[in-house]
Amino acid sequence: MIAATSASAILHSAQRQKDAQGRIVAEIADYENAFEALNGGLTTAYTPVVSPGVISVVKALEDMLAEQKAAVEKKLQEWRKKNPQAANDPPPPELLPVTTVRATHSQLTKRLGLVSKALIGQRLRDVLDAGAIVRANPGAARSAGGEYQIVTTSAALAAGRSASAALPRPAVVAAMQADPTRLAENLARIDAGIAANEQATPGSPGLQAATAIANGGRDTDAEINQF
Repeated sequence: MIAATSASAILHSAQRQKDAQGRIVAEIADYENAFEALNGGLTTAYTPVVSPGVISVVKALEDMLAEQKAAVEKKLQEWRKKNPQAANDPPPPELLPVTTVRATHSQLTKRLGLVSKALIGQRLRDVLDAGAIVRANPGAARSAGGEYQIVTTSAALAAGRSASAALPRPAVVAAMQADPTRLAENLARIDAGIAANEQATPGSPGLQAATAIANGGRDTDAEINQF
């Protein structure tokens, strides 16, 4: 993947910047080219596993998106009744069609019947890592809540069609690049998983730790029961 991304940057070197040492700096477009070239073949050999908890969060976001769309549509109809002379004019920005869903940890925790905001925070990170959603406002304050674009529906996830992306989607990589904290957390989890696997033997605590990391740090049965 690195070689393919590097090759794309070299081929497009005339449109790429260079660092202080004269090296070509790859862009998201180069990763996207590598993704298009390699993802299809890798998908035939690798099927990402999506937990029921991830699917539950995506379904909750879909329901919230439908409600928010309905609310904006209702306000739009009321606005048009009050402003018949503006029938052919574009509506105010706040009444434009809704394409992303806004959700706070508190809203999702209540909707899913959970007792821990920390758990929903971890679950959202799992959904983002799975590429099922992309955060549309990565730089916004936490109090403002998250704004998400749904990439893969809960029905598609449940049917196993999430395997269409064996590699992180370019939009997900771009979102991580825009959020250094999340990127650092993901890299730390990967390093921890590699270290645990290198030390693990069948039945050992190390293997159990690696399995826990692969499951997002939670026991799978307990995770399913929680939802």
